[in-house]
Amino acid sequence: MRRTWLYLDPLNQPRGPVTDSQLANMLSHSDYFVWTEGQDGWMVASELFARPGVEKLRGEQSRDPNGQPLMHGFNSERRIDRAVQELLGLVRGVTLDGVVTDTEIVALEGC
Repeated sequence: MRRTWLYLDPLNQPRGPVTDSQLANMLSHSDYFVWTEGQDGWMVASELFARPGVEKLRGEQSRDPNGQPLMHGFNSERRIDRAVQELLGLVRGVTLDGVVTDTEIVALEGC
């Protein structure tokens, strides 16, 4: 029996179904959240499957130090945009008064 998969597009809308071979081809270009019947929830495809193909399951999903599944790429565009906006705000604050304080330096080091 062949498996079919649903995947989330860049707007987090479910798309599919796609077959294992179609998903393998898609993974050569980008990573996706995927779901198939019997799976508890959406998972990152690259965490489930060995690249370059989808024929072999990897086994246990990678987890962070707190035991949570790693979500590589999840909302990455939004997180990057937020970090850039925060950095720009710090730089604007520094340039407004023309004085760089120790607090501002520490804040910039964290970016």
